[in-house]
Amino acid sequence: MILKKLISIICDEFGADEEEINEDTLIEDLVEDELDTEDLVITLEREFGVEFGSEISGDISIAELAEMIEETV
Repeated sequence: MILKKLISIICDEFGADEEEINEDTLIEDLVEDELDTEDLVITLEREFGVEFGSEISGDISIAELAEMIEETV
């Protein structure tokens, strides 16, 4: 459930097509710069009620990000 919602949020945030993103997609493949990553973190923290701190970097996959969220929810 979290993975599907996460992909939907990411698509909304970056204007991507849900069919182009899967659990193996890396954050760095979606963002253009560090500011995009920070914006994504803020959005995810608000949507899921979690706090990531500096744990999110471009080289993690969507699946890893979903696992991080699941562990804190």
